[in-house]
Amino acid sequence: ISESTREMWLLQNFCILNYTACVKILKKHDKVFPDSRLQPRVVKLIEKRAFHKHQGIDELISDMEALVADLFCEGNRGHARGMLLTKRGTNQPDWSMLHLGYRLGVAAVLFVWVAWDCAVQVIDNWGQTVFTLPAFPVYRAVGGLLLLHWAWGVSVLIWTR
Repeated sequence: ISESTREMWLLQNFCILNYTACVKILKKHDKVFPDSRLQPRVVKLIEKRAFHKHQGIDELISDMEALVADLFCEGNRGHARGMLLTKRGTNQPDWSMLHLGYRLGVAAVLFVWVAWDCAVQVIDNWGQTVFTLPAFPVYRAVGGLLLLHWAWGVSVLIWTR
């Protein structure tokens, strides 16, 4: 309903814009060529045509507002008109899946990196693993902080739903 009403408003604005454009073009013509004034004659012809009249659209918009007011707003047409207005920023894309994919991708890369260091490097270095390096306690501390951060994030996610 809201989308149909929005399209009717756009059509109404387009009709008004067409009529205004024709009048302005005629005024400019009459200003440039004062000997051959077209505005009085052409405006009468334009007013006979239906392309600038929007009475039918006005009636449709009024009927739509009355219908929404009766069904959803207890007869309050002002509130119904407000409901039918499109909200600013409602057409913005949802970036949550991109953020999730990015985070899962980073986690997958970290997992593959750790698995590579723990499994494949052992074979290449004749049994020397990452666990035997002197910097392993630092790796373990950073990994523990990362795990704590992820656990806290999952906990917040679960408890805020």
